[in-house]
Amino acid sequence: MQVIKIREQHYPRIAEIYLQGIATGNATFQTDAPTWEDWDKSHLPHSRIALGAEKQRGGSLKEWLTG
Repeated sequence: MQVIKIREQHYPRIAEIYLQGIATGNATFQTDAPTWEDWDKSHLPHSRIALGAEKQRGGSLKEWLTG
């Protein structure tokens, strides 16, 4: 696993994880994942990180967090 700085190309997976959180009914009051543009505007650039698998293991993001 490695720590990855979140960029626009990661957003499809970020949105997928976001939707999984929404489905629990415990993560947010949102009912849908925002667009990249809206997500980008509402999260500080310096504290966007994700945990991802190494490229030889498929390179998929596993978790993310922002400040």
